[in-house]
Amino acid sequence: MKTLLHHRIVQELEFPLLRVPSSKNVVRIIRDAAKIIIAVFGSKSKRLHRDVSVLNIMTVQIDGILRGILNDWDHSKKMLPGTDSKAYRTGTWLFISILLAKQEPKVHSMLDDLESCLWVLLYVALHRFKHSADRVALRMFEEMDNNQCGGDRKFLFILAPAMSHLRPDSKHIIFECKPLNNLVESIRLYFRKFHTYRVNLGPDDDPDALETHMLAHPEEFLAMFDDALAADGWIENDAVGDNFPPLNNNDKGKQAAETEAKKRVQTANSKLVDVVLPKQAPKHEGPRAPSSSGTSHAENIVEPPPAPQPKRTTRASSKRTKPVPPPSPPPSNPPLPRYNTRLASKRALEDNHDQNETGRASKRQNTNSRPRAARKPKPLPELEARPQKKNLRRIKSQGDVLVNGVDNRVFGRKKKE
Repeated sequence: MKTLLHHRIVQELEFPLLRVPSSKNVVRIIRDAAKIIIAVFGSKSKRLHRDVSVLNIMTVQIDGILRGILNDWDHSKKMLPGTDSKAYRTGTWLFISILLAKQEPKVHSMLDDLESCLWVLLYVALHRFKHSADRVALRMFEEMDNNQCGGDRKFLFILAPAMSHLRPDSKHIIFECKPLNNLVESIRLYFRKFHTYRVNLGPDDDPDALETHMLAHPEEFLAMFDDALAADGWIENDAVGDNFPPLNNNDKGKQAAETEAKKRVQTANSKLVDVVLPKQAPKHEGPRAPSSSGTSHAENIVEPPPAPQPKRTTRASSKRTKPVPPPSPPPSNPPLPRYNTRLASKRALEDNHDQNETGRASKRQNTNSRPRAARKPKPLPELEARPQKKNLRRIKSQGDVLVNGVDNRVFGRKKKE
């Protein structure tokens, strides 16, 4: 009898970030993930995670407090100091940094992972907590052109309100929880200083100077989280259902109908403006000649006849005659007729027969109109004297028989007596 061993592995349960019930706990969990990124990169391993996302930041309960952990290190890489090799771009597209999304020629650094923490915080806050934004704000996460580049909408969010007039989704997003709103604003200004420095570089400026300084002092990034967690005004259990659930077919139809209704309202408003402020008639050059009848030009204008009003039908007349529906307009692309081979061949034969009959009739008519000449008899063919094998025939008779002057005994068989 074979003995089997049963093994049971017990570990702590981890929960996704989107199931956290309060905004303060979300901020604490993302702060722990950022601290892990800084600690692993600052150690001897010099390893970067390179895939910070909502699904990779998990939460676990320790001593009754929700803390954050960072898992899924499959895309991590050891970044040795002094290496100039450009690592291939990796990460979740929704939370990738602006420079990596634009495919800038730069090495993936720790600052890119810290910027991904900002996009994770903003993404969770937009979906789970109350704010003033609409669904358009989510386009910054999914933006991608034909060259698999993006980051423009994220860049406009970072630069707001300096460039908020360019696009409607680049305005400030105001959250109901004041400490959360202040934290998002402080992190936005932290990375705004970095991106504006790279945009306004001079010919003699070092593009990596500010990044080197920020990487040397990562505690400035963690200090913003610590100040927000120590502030008052946090709302407990302020998480709501998903503010922007995935759209199904019915929701997409409703959204398209709302967009069409907005277009109709804009068209109606433009027509109303044209009615209230009519366009001025073009000015004619030179004085206008008076009319022959001595009246002004305005008096000569004939008003158009009023539009005919539809006839009202009584109840009795409506019972007698039913309204005839208007004829349906012809289709824009009428279907082609089906080609019948047998019918086409039959019609071709009939046309050919008609042509032949017409030709015979005309020929007959031409022949009858002219006098017929006397026909000469054809001369009979002369018989050849020499024998031909095809003219020989067998004749059964007694004795010698001559056929065409030739003895039958030569060409035929003599009958035996």
